Amino acid sequence: MSLLNFGSTLPAGTLSFLCKICGEACSVVAAELGREIPSCAHCGSTVRMRGMVHALSTALFFKSLAIPDFPERKDLLGKGMSDWEGYAKPLAKKLGYTNTFYHKPPRLYITQITQEDQASVDFLLSTDVFEHVNPPVSRAFENARAMLRGNGAFVFSVPYVLTGQTTEHFPNLFEYRIENRGAKKILVNKTREGRTEEFENLVFHGGEGETLETRVFSLPNLLNDLAHAGFADVKVMSEPCFEHGIFWPQPWSLPIIARPSVPSVVVSDWGPRSSFISAPANQNQSDCGAIWIKTELILDKPPMITVGDLKAQGVVCGKQLVTAFVPAEISRVAGKYPVVIESAGFAATLVGELLIHD
Repeated sequence: MSLLNFGSTLPAGTLSFLCKICGEACSVVAAELGREIPSCAHCGSTVRMRGMVHALSTALFFKSLAIPDFPERKDLLGKGMSDWEGYAKPLAKKLGYTNTFYHKPPRLYITQITQEDQASVDFLLSTDVFEHVNPPVSRAFENARAMLRGNGAFVFSVPYVLTGQTTEHFPNLFEYRIENRGAKKILVNKTREGRTEEFENLVFHGGEGETLETRVFSLPNLLNDLAHAGFADVKVMSEPCFEHGIFWPQPWSLPIIARPSVPSVVVSDWGPRSSFISAPANQNQSDCGAIWIKTELILDKPPMITVGDLKAQGVVCGKQLVTAFVPAEISRVAGKYPVVIESAGFAATLVGELLIHD
């Protein structure tokens, strides 16, 4: 936590951080942080915008990076949905990313995706858009899932309340228009059955394009929507990241990462893949051998390694290399033993089989 008091330089309770988007050093009184209040003096980012980049970095690289520190990965294809230009432009320089819009090219209609849109991206980025799409919103979530290839990530935010039910303002919305009647805006809707409905007290959100609020989500219903759309691994990014100026004064409307399945630890290499009872590879004082595993990500904590049915001991992780001692019982008995690595937030992953020779 970077709440620092620099005496006469900065007031007490000041949060000093590096902006997730521009990478510049910033300071702000922590009590003044808000989801929609600009708090980076350099790029004007809000907590929500920095939180979205934090979630995207976590989804793509399994660690928190500012955009200037993203690796250049044009092979990682993604689309944004009317994303803020403040992070859309730098993301396009780092990734195979395209920002899309509802009202101008390049267009993306999330409720009416094309054949070319299906299984086309590794990530989909959407901040405060799904509260505006026409009902049924389930179709939009299903299409978001359909756009992902492999175990891609849907990184998004929407305003939501913590309890109760999602409120649909216009459940029968079909063909509608907004009319100005004096000082009022009136929504006139023609339902699929041909009935005419009128609604007052409309809510509009800022920004270009379609900004009429069509619903207010509840978190329980939102999680159900994601599950029904085929997202099996859903994480609400509630933890603060003080070093990058991300702190949520209220516990609602937070960024979310949704995947079709729980991600696995990607192993690029490991060894030794065979050993001898009489002379175990990398033998230690207990006469058992040792193995190493190289992963594609940096693990924050030592993972659990099992060899056969036994838990490996002395697990150490440094950057992308994990080492562990083969259980002594296995080092002394010939056979083939599956090696499995498991870390918090990841599914158990089969590394391979360790062959112990006589």
